[in-house]
Amino acid sequence: MNGMMKVLADQCQHGLETMKGDKEAAAMTPTGFMTNSPQIAKALSRRCRGGHEHIVLLDRRAGPAAEYPEELCRAICMGLQEQMKADKALAKNICGLASDSILKDMGEAEEHDWDDAKGGWLDKEILMEARKKEMEYFRKMKVYDKVPRDQASQ
Repeated sequence: MNGMMKVLADQCQHGLETMKGDKEAAAMTPTGFMTNSPQIAKALSRRCRGGHEHIVLLDRRAGPAAEYPEELCRAICMGLQEQMKADKALAKNICGLASDSILKDMGEAEEHDWDDAKGGWLDKEILMEARKKEMEYFRKMKVYDKVPRDQASQ
């Protein structure tokens, strides 16, 4: 298809490790990805230049390769975020990453807050009330002393 590209990534560059004896070792595992996003392709296409030991995924060591490492998933999400910036596409939430930076880059004036625990956008009025109560509690417990900014930065 037009616009599709294939990239090759060495998964050791995205955090794939497996056990070798009693210690973890990097697993190279060259992996092909197809995408229509130049930014995702850029984020994924990291090749190993050596400099560390690789372990061959044999004898039940292949299990970790069946699940992508968190760093690889993060690279995909960050590539998507960069692609959406490049495309100027409005994003509410990208793979669990709150997209405030995208909204600000796109000139959106409204502030958005994402609930990391439950997922979904937070109701602004309820959020402001919760922040107010939290600050009242901080003041009551004398957690900090309010000082002028120039004094605080010394």
